Amino acid sequence: LPMGWRNYVRATIEEVCALQYRAMNEAILESKATIPASQWTEIKYEDILRDPVAAFQQGFESAKLRFGARQRAHCENVLSRPYNAFSEIRLDKWRSTENRDRIVRVLPVVTKLAKTMGYVQADQHAPRQGAAV
Repeated sequence: LPMGWRNYVRATIEEVCALQYRAMNEAILESKATIPASQWTEIKYEDILRDPVAAFQQGFESAKLRFGARQRAHCENVLSRPYNAFSEIRLDKWRSTENRDRIVRVLPVVTKLAKTMGYVQADQHAPRQGAAV
């Protein structure tokens, strides 16, 4: 559980999600600072959605693992067979859901961290393609 989680016992679900998002990504960034750059690879979710073969191949090669025909075939179809998605997998899906306003409400809480991670945001009501939420 993230530090300060008890302060969120009566918070809205979007506030809890923003807390978890920040805690998880801050921990990742702290770890990144202690790992040699040659041992660190970043693959963004958006990269996987745009080209799963290339994204996973990059990860495999960075880890010096074989990316063969079997892995390639799996990655070519990975988006058509989601493991635990309840709806279509696509970029910016949140914009067209019934929870859009709830997400927009907590964007200011995650904006600074998202920018640190290389995401840009045009304004708090309409993050650009690849926004971190």
